[in-house]
Amino acid sequence: RPITLTTVTTVAGLMPLLLEKSVQAQFLIPMAISVAFGLMVSTFILLVLIPALMVLASDLRVLTMRAWTGESYTRNVVEPSYPGRKQPWVLTLALAILTLAIIYGLTKMSLQLSEFIV
Repeated sequence: RPITLTTVTTVAGLMPLLLEKSVQAQFLIPMAISVAFGLMVSTFILLVLIPALMVLASDLRVLTMRAWTGESYTRNVVEPSYPGRKQPWVLTLALAILTLAIIYGLTKMSLQLSEFIV
């Protein structure tokens, strides 16, 4: 709730500047657009995308451990912070590389999308 309230109040506080038509404010409007859009996108990433990716990563760990060992595991057992974790280091390294590749692909795609919009 605090993150959402901070984002909403900051974007609402920038609205008068965004709607201003005076000559003095014309050079500040692009900065206000950038700040407001960046704040909204980063809030979405923080509150929605990162938790969703964490759940997907946990499910991927469960599936790979099931395929690797043939046993069924819960999400808690395959977490890196679990005290009795039995995940092989090769599998951990492969999942880390896959995660970095996905992050790289998403970043590259978002940069291409931003160039297309601009």
